[in-house]
Amino acid sequence: AAIAISEDVAACLERLRAHALPETAAEKVEGRRRFRYEDEDCAYLDRTLVEVLSGVDRFSRDEIQGLRQAHLDVVLQAAWANALRRAGLAPAAGSATETVTGLPKRVVHAKTGIEMVLIPAGEFTMGSPANEVGRNDDEKQHPRVIRKPFYMGVTEVTQSQWQKVMGDNPSNFKGDGMPVECVSWEDCQKFVQKVGDGMRQPSEAEWEYACRAGSSSPFSFGANITPQQVNYDGEHPYNGAAKGLDRERTVPVGSLPANAWGMHEMHGNVWEWCQDVYAAYPDRGTEAPNSDSGPFRVFRGGSWSFSAVICRSALRFYYVPGYTYIGGVGFRVVLAPVLVQ
Repeated sequence: AAIAISEDVAACLERLRAHALPETAAEKVEGRRRFRYEDEDCAYLDRTLVEVLSGVDRFSRDEIQGLRQAHLDVVLQAAWANALRRAGLAPAAGSATETVTGLPKRVVHAKTGIEMVLIPAGEFTMGSPANEVGRNDDEKQHPRVIRKPFYMGVTEVTQSQWQKVMGDNPSNFKGDGMPVECVSWEDCQKFVQKVGDGMRQPSEAEWEYACRAGSSSPFSFGANITPQQVNYDGEHPYNGAAKGLDRERTVPVGSLPANAWGMHEMHGNVWEWCQDVYAAYPDRGTEAPNSDSGPFRVFRGGSWSFSAVICRSALRFYYVPGYTYIGGVGFRVVLAPVLVQ
């Protein structure tokens, strides 16, 4: 019984410490990890659980179950609520709650009005298999670990959202609910820096993980796509599919079907800038950008003016960070609230 109780508490402690900062350089030298929390309740619970593990025979199973159920869940929910407020986020109307973290599945960013969806932590295979039609050599398959959940825009940033922050509208295809386009990577950086709250562009790994939404096929919708699902040049379908509509322009955000995780227009409509410098993939990695030093930045997803093969989940394009493609390049944003300082 003592072993079972100890394992239960250890699992609680592991779950709590998943929200702590990585160890510092000094801690690595000392060989001693310290766990720091912004919320004192988290720190108190950490100390209590350590105490439980050091003498499990002094605690009954009911007491330990009470610690886990009453304290851990409540403390983490309160801590996440504070983290959301610090990031300028509030639960979207009618949003469900994710069971593992207690986080709302949808939130709204107060300053911009951008609606965001919760992307869970997890693992996936980035890149494409050697037999995928249209594959490029820079799409080497490799494992990635997304270590913590984050929020990503349900849609591309709209022109009205851009104007609210930047005061101008560089887009070619005008409309409040249309995606902002004709923006460079440098322009997008100015936007997120002006907004603050920890808002940023997604890394390539975060982008592809969110785009795939659990899929391993060329598209999040499966082996192929149609113009009813994706805004691309329907005169150039993928892998022998029938030709279809070529809209020859962008469409309002959210007007085409969402993927399994609730994000619209991850394929097509406008290209989306990512944080990363373009570089060869490593053998394995996390959600962190591939590199931050190099002449080119990555954009993903394809656009209304490109063929279906270019809209594949794994496809990578890149250009100089000052590049603006008329009517074709926009972005979506990410926020990752943290519990720790």
